[in-house]
Amino acid sequence: MKNAIFVLLVLITYNVTAQDSTFTISKVVKVDSVLKEALYTRAKLWIATSYNSAQNVIQLDDKENNTIVVKALFSVTASAGLMSRQEEGLVKYTLTIQCKDGRYKYTLEDFIHECTVGYGSGGNLNNKKPDCGNFSLPKAGWEDIKSQAVSYANHLELSIEEGMNNSPKTSKSNDW
Repeated sequence: MKNAIFVLLVLITYNVTAQDSTFTISKVVKVDSVLKEALYTRAKLWIATSYNSAQNVIQLDDKENNTIVVKALFSVTASAGLMSRQEEGLVKYTLTIQCKDGRYKYTLEDFIHECTVGYGSGGNLNNKKPDCGNFSLPKAGWEDIKSQAVSYANHLELSIEEGMNNSPKTSKSNDW
C-alpha cells in the first residue's frame, strides 16, 4: 500500500514538474463544412459569453484575417506549508483564435504570475523557479500556482472547443 501511494505521489510530482514547458498550448481543430466567417462569429460569441467584459479583454479583432487576440487573467491561491492564503495573485495569459475554412486554431500562451498579496511575483510560469526567488514564493506555492494554471488552461480548452464546435442558437420564433 505504501508503495502504491509513493508511486502515485511520484507521478503527481512528475506531472506538475513536467508542466514547466507546457504553458504554451496550441491546437488546430477541424470543423468540416464551416466557413471561416462562421467560425469567427462563433469565436466572438464564445468570448462574449465566457468573459465578464469582452470589450476589455479583446486586444485585437481582425475580421479581415479572422483573428482575435484576448488578454485575460484569473485568480490563484498559493500555499506555503500549513498555511493557505486566498487570492495570492493573478495569472495573466494571451489567447489567440485564428479561423480558416473548415478549421480554427487556438493558442494559449504567456502565462505570467503577478502577486497581489503576500508572496512575490513569480513571473513566467515556464520558469522552474519564480522570478522573486524561493524565499519570497516557496517552491510549494509556485507549484500550486502552476497546477492551478494547468487546470484552468485545460478547462479553457474544453470551453473553447465546445463553443467553437456548436453553431449559435437562433430563436425559431420572432415572438421575443
